[in-house]
Parts: sequence; structure tokens; C-alpha cells
Amino acid sequence: MTDRDTSTSPEAPHEYAGFRETDGSPSPTIALEEPADATGFVPQQDRRPLLPEPPPVYLELVADAHLPAINGSEKALDDFYIGLLEFERDEKSHGLVYKAENFRLIFDLSETPAARPDFRLLGIIVKSLPILAEKLREAQIEFTEQRGLAPSEHCLILQDPVGNWLRITRCQPF
Repeated sequence: MTDRDTSTSPEAPHEYAGFRETDGSPSPTIALEEPADATGFVPQQDRRPLLPEPPPVYLELVADAHLPAINGSEKALDDFYIGLLEFERDEKSHGLVYKAENFRLIFDLSETPAARPDFRLLGIIVKSLPILAEKLREAQIEFTEQRGLAPSEHCLILQDPVGNWLRITRCQPF
């Protein structure tokens, strides 16, 4: 036998490539401590400002969207867009503006309902349709669930509190 003991008894600490086991437990995970001759590297705290996470919602647009709204509907719109759809309020902008990850949703407030030249649906992409559908049921908001032939053709059609039509789909994995 060699002069080096190669036993694996829990009483003797194990050594491997400069590391040694700190406790004698025979668990599959071995707690290791750094060797005494380490390079002396000490990580520094990163002092750069942290970027906030973007909202988990996207708009199917190529630019910011403008939708009509009536004065006094701000609370209902906040509850809907921030509470249910997880947009963020854009405090830097004047008026009622919500941020998605890619663009902003700007509400043009007026005293009377604005005439709409068309009834196009605003496309919104969320992370999970089943979770959103459950939130809408709990809030007693009516919606229509549409399914196509392909899984990507599943969407929810509904109106926001001021009557704007929305088409909500889920984010497709890449």
C-alpha cells in the first residue's frame, strides 16, 4: 500500500485538486472550502445602476398606440391595465399612458365619447392566457375565447372599461 491513505471513511476529510471536504457527511453534495493558496481575488460590489425589469406584456404594434377614453375613467383603466394585464404607468408622460415592454399605450381623454373611424382590435401579448382568463373571471369581465386550428391561434377577445376592443394572445416560445 502507498503511504497516502485513500480510504473514503467519513472520519477523514477528502482532498481533491486543492479542495477538501469541510464536513464528514457521506452526502452526494460535498461542501468545499477554498485552498489557503488562492489568488486572493475579492469580488467588488457592482455600483452601476440596475435596469428595471420591463413589464411582462407586449403590444402588437410598430409604434405607440392612441386610444380614446372619457375623463374620470382613470381608476377603472388603472385597475384593468395595471392590475390585470400588468402594464406599468408611465409617470414621465403627461396624461394617461401605460408602458408595455416594446411600446406605450396612450389614452386621449375627452369629455364625451370620441367617434371611432374603425373598430380594429388592439393586439396585446401576455405570458399566460389561462392565468389571465382566470383573473378576468374573478373580476367578472366578459370575454370571448377563440381557438383556431393551430395552438398559436388561441386568443381572448374583450373590451376594456371604456369600450376599446382588445385581442389578447400568449407569448410564443422561440
